[in-house]
Amino acid sequence: MHSDNGNEGLNVVTENSRHQLDITRELDNGLDSELVRYYTWFHIHPELSYHEVGTTARIRKILESKNVEILDTGLNTGLIAVIRGEESGPVIALRGDIDGLPIQEQTGLEYASQNAGVMHACGHDFNLSVALGAAILLNAHRDIISGTIKVIFQPAEEGRATKDQPTGGVQVIETGVLDDVQAFFGTHDGSRASRFDPLARGKHHWRC
Repeated sequence: MHSDNGNEGLNVVTENSRHQLDITRELDNGLDSELVRYYTWFHIHPELSYHEVGTTARIRKILESKNVEILDTGLNTGLIAVIRGEESGPVIALRGDIDGLPIQEQTGLEYASQNAGVMHACGHDFNLSVALGAAILLNAHRDIISGTIKVIFQPAEEGRATKDQPTGGVQVIETGVLDDVQAFFGTHDGSRASRFDPLARGKHHWRC
């Protein structure tokens, strides 16, 4: 995995690896269909900010079935997985948000929301499925990774902060488990933003 801005310090895959991470081949071998099934389930079962209990349990079950390590963060909803490379190196984070919106779905899809008045209308079902796929693939290739990758399944991205209840992003930061992270990557509505400084340096788009 390489950043595309020429920052060699963020390279987390060893240059002298004898084999390369062939994502296309692995997707063709069945992970793509798994991810579609995961995405469909999450779209059918959206949950509002601060209430993503079932969503979190499903994410945990999938990660545990793939032997992906989950950090003990104390979060009520949402979680953070970690992939520890076999060699030392930088710490980076991947992020996918997991909450839905208070919207009644009227799409007519076969896999439309079954939770009345709640819908994944902002793509968070897609974002968390991407994060799941990344965690599964990277964990399967720990032997060619130099460094550590933390995969954040962030709750309450859509939630409004109150005096007693901060947003999900603040909740994740307050766990302290991201203090050593040097760069963040995430998905949002079909675009990927890479962030190495307080300000994002650019976005790169793909078609889904």
